[in-house]
Amino acid sequence: MSNLQSMGAWHIALPLAMAIVLASSAFWLYRRQVHTADLGVVGWILPTLRALTVSMITLTLAEPVLESRTSEGELARVTFLLDTSRSMSFADEAMQTQPALNHQYSQANRFERAVKLLSGKSGILSELSNDFLLRVVRFDRQAGGEIWNSRTGQALDNAELTFDWAPAVWGEATAVGDAMEFLTVTPRTEAVSEERRTEQPPVASGSPVDSLVVLTDGQSNHGESPLAVAEQLGQRGVTVFAVGFGPFQHGPDLALRQFSLPERLYRTDTLTGTVTIEQRLAQEQRFTLQIEHNAQIVWQETSVATAEPQREIPFAFSVSPLFANALSQLPSGTEVAKLPLKLTARLVVKGDESNQLNNARESTTMVASHKSRLLLIDGRSRWESRYLKNMFSRDPSWQVEPFILPQFAVTTQLPTSSVNTAALNQNSNQLPDTKEKLFDYDLVIIGEVEPFSLSDEFLQWLREYVELAGGGLIIIDGARQTLRDLQFAPLHQLSPVAWPDHRPSRSKSVRSVLSKRPRPTLTGNALAALSLSSEGPSANAQIWASLPPLEFVSDVTPLPGAEILIEAVNEVDRVPLLVTRRYGAGRVLYSASDETWRWRFELAERVHSRLWLQLARWTMKTPLSLRTEFLSLDTGAASYTPGQPIDVRCQLRGTDGLPATKLAASAIVTSGDRIVTTVPLAEDSVLGTYTAVLESLPAGDYQVQIAAPGFSTQALSLQSHFSVVAPPSQEMEQLTCDEGTLAALANKTGGKYLRESQGAELADLLQPQVQGKIQTATWLLWQSYWWFTTAMLLLIAEWILRKRVGLV
Repeated sequence: MSNLQSMGAWHIALPLAMAIVLASSAFWLYRRQVHTADLGVVGWILPTLRALTVSMITLTLAEPVLESRTSEGELARVTFLLDTSRSMSFADEAMQTQPALNHQYSQANRFERAVKLLSGKSGILSELSNDFLLRVVRFDRQAGGEIWNSRTGQALDNAELTFDWAPAVWGEATAVGDAMEFLTVTPRTEAVSEERRTEQPPVASGSPVDSLVVLTDGQSNHGESPLAVAEQLGQRGVTVFAVGFGPFQHGPDLALRQFSLPERLYRTDTLTGTVTIEQRLAQEQRFTLQIEHNAQIVWQETSVATAEPQREIPFAFSVSPLFANALSQLPSGTEVAKLPLKLTARLVVKGDESNQLNNARESTTMVASHKSRLLLIDGRSRWESRYLKNMFSRDPSWQVEPFILPQFAVTTQLPTSSVNTAALNQNSNQLPDTKEKLFDYDLVIIGEVEPFSLSDEFLQWLREYVELAGGGLIIIDGARQTLRDLQFAPLHQLSPVAWPDHRPSRSKSVRSVLSKRPRPTLTGNALAALSLSSEGPSANAQIWASLPPLEFVSDVTPLPGAEILIEAVNEVDRVPLLVTRRYGAGRVLYSASDETWRWRFELAERVHSRLWLQLARWTMKTPLSLRTEFLSLDTGAASYTPGQPIDVRCQLRGTDGLPATKLAASAIVTSGDRIVTTVPLAEDSVLGTYTAVLESLPAGDYQVQIAAPGFSTQALSLQSHFSVVAPPSQEMEQLTCDEGTLAALANKTGGKYLRESQGAELADLLQPQVQGKIQTATWLLWQSYWWFTTAMLLLIAEWILRKRVGLV
């Protein structure tokens, strides 16, 4: 293979640009001189000859050199794998204070030091380039990951050349095993000559390298085990060498490992919790844990380090002053249903510490101005209603008002009363006796009540509560099948399912012959309210599959437009178990069984409580967070994960207080002083209500403001805040080099582990694997007779043509 290079003091680009400019000028001036004479084709040939001559003379300044490289034998292939995770961007400056533990570091970060080890006139790549086929690949796999190879890559013999190999974005995880496996199980990708293509059959599979050199800090925290991958590589004959960067012993360090807040709080609650820390400090060394809100310390405690590697520190403080302070920042006259609260836990160490990047964590919660109100109605104190009542009563964010009717059916309807008088006398709470009182509830749960226990008037209020007030209703069916009675016709209008016309007997035969296990549908799997694990879809599916079966599931048919979230399945049948639909401004959720209490077996609160609390929040009436005279606005939760959709809802009102309809409104999303995006709002079925979905927002703090024609900026000055929070990353938690792992993976393949200071030994270690040789021949074109002769021949040809046409 041959290539043209420059040995001049100037970069090849400058002489080349000068050659083009001067040759073009010579061609234009020459053509201008001869275009009046009728010379035909010669009138174009003469300027071309002059331009070629000028360009060759100008290019002499670049001192062009023709280099030819030929290989003898088949060259061994070596791939250098560069770690591009965020820890490699660390400069190790903090470690300079501990020379007894770690060698001294320059100001360059780990990645820059790795590149310096490879490139330059005295770098490893230059030393090996005549004996191996080389390539350099990054962990991030951008454009296939390859950033340099010895066949087509930039020359390495210039010590002053800067190699811009750093990634555009540093990775948030170190996946050493994944990177090694990706490189070595794919087919060969090196370019080969046409002669070698015909001599050797194509390689369809197998390793594209003979040796792999991994340059990393070794803290593998994601993906496949690097040791397991190394074992596979050793079996394929691939030798792995590892070069470790960063300090190899732990310095004094204090790390904050966990700080989490409840999803929702009430404004008068006391926020309690624990912060988990990891300590590698000298015993009795003092440090302070503080919790901040808007850069103000709201709680702090000074402690001393102990011998425990990990410990928990409890905290407790009132939310009320923080909520009051947040209220004071809002426009005057704003009504608040809930506000997001973002807190930062921070460790302040008195003394030297090796890593200060793991000393803080942020967490968010939503603080409600009032507790969510739940009306729980059931015909008897059955297991399901007992557990639900106790569960919601224990949750500080809920105010539960249970109403358990006695076990009998009233044969006469009471049109002027919400409920039978005998039932009222046995309840400390009473059903709301006006429509307005019912509308104050956020969620209503109705269990299996007897026909005529609820008046037609109350059932009509319930329909309006869902349809007009946007209330949430959960219907829990039972084996007695009382809810299918025609007396509950108003309830049937709300329900997302229909019961068969026949009414089964109350004997045990109404139960399924075979018990059924719950199984979420595709729609259910996509619903966060049905997530029973925080560890991903596979863990969630495993929990659902492990739940005990249900003995009874009601025989119902989903109505058009309803969504089946969970099915109950057995070997011969599957039926709807959890069905939902929107009804007017609200939502109705139907459960075909009252036996979810069985799921408390072994798993107890971890599954049953989590599921019902999530379903309650998803179904309940959700008043918009903020309200002013002309605008109500809500952006849902206090925080989201990257990629999670964010629902924006708003209601616009005119000066007359009536809903403002048919407006081309939009949501303006900002982060700090920067506008991130503007999203058009779609008008909802509820008059004056507009919605939009925000997607693909990266981690950060955001504000949403509404713009609509006919409204001034001051009228719509209300802003709703939320955060997009990436899951906690382990990338910067441990900044020492994991020498144990790197040495083990090298040993499994017959390779060797080297510290950064020993990196120059790589060339000697790889020499036994040399199989072929690259011979390099160089011709100094600018000093050769061929170069001079060509220029002279161009000038002579031009003179002869000029003489023949009479220009001389």
